[in-house]
Amino acid sequence: WRQTGPQTWDIDLTTDQGPVALRHGGNTLVIDGTESGDSATSGEYPALYARMTDLIRTRQSDVDLDPMVHVADALTLGKRIVTDPFHW
Repeated sequence: WRQTGPQTWDIDLTTDQGPVALRHGGNTLVIDGTESGDSATSGEYPALYARMTDLIRTRQSDVDLDPMVHVADALTLGKRIVTDPFHW
């Protein structure tokens, strides 16, 4: 939360079959040092918008209430702990 300098959105994983990395917010997949797929056209958002288009066209919805349950649990069960001030 307190990262300074250039912000990173990378995840590095070590698996029993070699290293895997998600770069640029998950837009680039690197398997064992080799970039997989086309970063310019792959990623989460094209698939997300295609799904939204299909739902609108077919007049359907796709709702997951689990995130709302997690927020409700956090607000009702969690407690506030004050820490050092955060400055941008």
